[in-house]
Amino acid sequence: MKIILIGALSCVAISLVTAQNATPSASTQSSVSATDSLKQSREFYSNHHLVVVGTAPIPFKLDRYPNNGPERIQNDVGTYTRQHGRAWDFSPDKMRTGLPLDYAERNRYAMTFAFSKEWGHGGKPVDPKTAKQLDSLVNLIDAALNFKLSNERLIQSETTYHSPEWIFEMPSGDSTVRLTFRKSRESKDLPLLREFSGPVSAEGGKGSATKVDFGFGYMMRADPEHEVSEFAWEEMQRGG
Repeated sequence: MKIILIGALSCVAISLVTAQNATPSASTQSSVSATDSLKQSREFYSNHHLVVVGTAPIPFKLDRYPNNGPERIQNDVGTYTRQHGRAWDFSPDKMRTGLPLDYAERNRYAMTFAFSKEWGHGGKPVDPKTAKQLDSLVNLIDAALNFKLSNERLIQSETTYHSPEWIFEMPSGDSTVRLTFRKSRESKDLPLLREFSGPVSAEGGKGSATKVDFGFGYMMRADPEHEVSEFAWEEMQRGG
């Protein structure tokens, strides 16, 4: 009888350990700080190839390389690129329509790294009005990453797509700002900002606010010539 009881208790213990490892505990979920997670996100994205997909104020996709690297904005008009400190140029290659906010995070795709060295070279010059609109869009993205949180509250904490997720909301005037954080293997399991929705000012809170819907992700170098989306990268790390 004693042997049977010990065996049963061992099975229970193993089951509990497995469950604890599979899904974060409620206390772990609720202990995530939005302020700390946003700071971690800024640091992480500043050192990686950042990808931002937006549905507001306009549909677009931005690629930005770290260390004052080149930038690209694609929308339903065409593609705009520039090297750091240089003017934007234009080519008529339109982006795919209907990209979801989690496109970089949950879709498998690749691009040739060498192409980014050509950004800002060979296209048509962009007029001052369009250049100002592009700069404002970049500033809105940076404003979201540098958003000043106050009186935020955790409204949802669960696991989706096998990844822990935390959603915070904060009142902002007559509206609400919502920030969604999810973990990533590359971020050493620290929560990263994945979605930002709500009004934000491109002038650091001093100017008029613009309603935005942004999704954040990144790309990784797979070999000297190619980069892959984080979804594809994590598959590679798992041997998938």
